[in-house]
Formats: sequence, structure tokens, C-alpha cells
Amino acid sequence: MELSNLRVNLVNIEQGAWVNKIPGLGDMALKVRGFGNADYERVSSELVAALPLAARGDEKESNRIATTLLVETVLLDWSGLTADAKPVPFSKEKAFELLSDPAYRDLANGVSWAAQRVARIFDDSIEADAKN
Repeated sequence: MELSNLRVNLVNIEQGAWVNKIPGLGDMALKVRGFGNADYERVSSELVAALPLAARGDEKESNRIATTLLVETVLLDWSGLTADAKPVPFSKEKAFELLSDPAYRDLANGVSWAAQRVARIFDDSIEADAKN
């Protein structure tokens, strides 16, 4: 394994970058920060600490926390999402609505996939902000 292949792009993790070629999302692109960014770690700790002990193993609560983390600390924007051939503008409210709905699990999976990929420095699915 080449040592340089293990290096991550800390700027992308913290500030985000556009990712395209996301499996299952067609021409859609997502601007995401990487998992493990400073806000992700902080908000994750806060959300878990706020849960009563009895709720910490609850699947519904776990899903709510995961969705909240994606919306509040990972997903920054999207492009290429349409409804009835009209663009769907990004908002945190719309993102939470869609990512909370099991019928849109492919979108949630795409956001997670992009958040994992954004840290890769030499990845042809990452576009510079200047190109968008």
C-alpha cells in the first residue's frame, strides 16, 4: 500500500466538496463534508448524551440521530434533484424530510457514500467548487 493513498483531505472533511458519480443517484451531485468533521463529532456527542439511557438502543432514535447528523453536519447542498421535472432547491428542512423517509433510503445512502468519499484526495468523483 502506497503511503500517499492513506492520506485524507482534511479540508474536504471540514469544509466540504462536491461529489458526483454517486451510485443510485444518476446525475445528482452532493456537496458534503466528511464523516468525523468537528461538528459531526460534537453534535453526535450532544445528541447521544441527551438521550435517556432507556432510549439509547432504540432503532427509531438511532435513525433520528443518524439523519440529524447527516443534515446538520454533513450535507451542505445538492444539485440535479428534480420533482416533476422542476429543480428541488436545497434546504435543511427538505433534506431532513427526505432523509427521514424510508422510501428515499437511496438518497440517504448516497449522502453517506459521498461523505465517505469526500476525504479521498485523488478521486475523480470529486469536483472543485470552482467548477460549479
